[in-house]
Amino acid sequence: MDLFGPTHYSTLTTTACLYGFVIVDDYSRYTWVHIILYKTEVQDVFRRFANRAMNNYGAKIKHIRSDNGTEFKNTGLDTYLDTLGITHEFSAPYTTAEWRRRTQEQNTH
Repeated sequence: MDLFGPTHYSTLTTTACLYGFVIVDDYSRYTWVHIILYKTEVQDVFRRFANRAMNNYGAKIKHIRSDNGTEFKNTGLDTYLDTLGITHEFSAPYTTAEWRRRTQEQNTH
């Protein structure tokens, strides 16, 4: 998992900042991108994602990996993960989610 941003965009009436919350499945490399307004939304978005993924696919999430960002460390996310029996690993910078996002950014410019 990775969070990037803020990215700035403007419309006729407003200027806003958005964040992208990226989740990559290590097995299939399938990628989900959730657009959020605030970093504090990461925990709620992950909870909804995990519940939907486990219900729709009938599979249990066993491990997640993220960087050492505060959006993953300083929230109640670990308490939620403990209740589901999901282990949380912290990875070094420039891992799969970050590498994939940076590669896609370079290809669009």
